[in-house]
Amino acid sequence: MKTDWESLILEEKNKENDTKEDEIYQEPMVRIPTIAVPDLSNFDARPIEDLYRDDQKYCFFYLKTGLCKFGGRCSKEHPRPKVSKTLLIHHMYNDIAIQMNPLARDKEESQEEFEEFFHDVHEELTKFVKVTKNKMVHLRGHVYVEFSQLESSWNAYQALSGRFYAGKPLYIEFAPVLKWFNAVCRNF
Repeated sequence: MKTDWESLILEEKNKENDTKEDEIYQEPMVRIPTIAVPDLSNFDARPIEDLYRDDQKYCFFYLKTGLCKFGGRCSKEHPRPKVSKTLLIHHMYNDIAIQMNPLARDKEESQEEFEEFFHDVHEELTKFVKVTKNKMVHLRGHVYVEFSQLESSWNAYQALSGRFYAGKPLYIEFAPVLKWFNAVCRNF
């Protein structure tokens, strides 16, 4: 009699557990928080363009690339835009050839590694928005992503902030890059 009672209790517990598991699997695995998108309809990109005209006050290299090799030691100002169509993700790409002797590295192997990285990043970014360009130029390790709309750039910024890639936190900011022609090194 006692074993029948115990088996009934075990059977009921198993049914409860199965029901709970079914409920868990029906819920979405990842909950994306609702992001308040600011009204960007009145955003005016002209102030960034105006900065190009005042080359006495602002770091021209920073305005072209969003970075300056002197950093905080630069004698010129580095104005950061509140929002722009271009995101800059600092030190996201680690090329092993940069860290070790580049002569000991096969170009095909480096290209395959970069293509794998590119597809990984592109796939992740297209989850949030449509990407129009993805540029990794001569500024080692930094990834630039240009969006067609300011809203898309803002949404990607919000979605990627606080995330990690390859075990490292992503440091993301809006870049003042207006023309890729000016940002790309002429040696390449």
